[in-house]
Amino acid sequence: CGPICHKNHILNKVIYEANVGDLIEQGFLCRLRSKLGEETPDLSKVERNHGGDYNNSSLAKAANKADLVRAAVASALGHIRRENRKCVIWFCVDIDHCKAVACELMAHGVFAPVITSKTPPEDRDRYTRNFADGLFQHICNVNVLTEGFNVKQVDAVVLLRPTLSKGLFAQMVGRGLRIHPSKKDCIILDYAHCIEEHGPID
Repeated sequence: CGPICHKNHILNKVIYEANVGDLIEQGFLCRLRSKLGEETPDLSKVERNHGGDYNNSSLAKAANKADLVRAAVASALGHIRRENRKCVIWFCVDIDHCKAVACELMAHGVFAPVITSKTPPEDRDRYTRNFADGLFQHICNVNVLTEGFNVKQVDAVVLLRPTLSKGLFAQMVGRGLRIHPSKKDCIILDYAHCIEEHGPID
């Protein structure tokens, strides 16, 4: 029970529940593997907003540090290249952080377009279409590709955006849950303390 299903509401009991772990076992969702990066921001002084999640500007100060971005990108690319991952989404904190990550990726010879709330719709559509078509293998975003984005080939998700929201965490990781003939699983590379905070989604 919860805010929708409650003993005093029209919907007052759960009849059937399908959790992520069961759906993976039954073959409806892709298997996940997680790796926790050591290159993570210090969140001890990050402020929280009224909704209980991290304050974005405070979080950005902790996450968007040149040495940290450089180390996290190098570490994540190491895993991605060793495992020959082909379709990778990077989740960042804010626009400046996203641009810094994309710039660092370019320093490694990896093109990853930046998609944020400021990206014109025609550019966003073109980037996501080209990503789905395999014209490039990496894409960076800020709160845009968290929901309603369905590229089944995604076989790696890089978390650079810490969150205290279970829903946001599930949405980010969920981009890799779709099954596709080109992949046997999806790797979650966590440089944001997300799995430490929420546990594995499955």
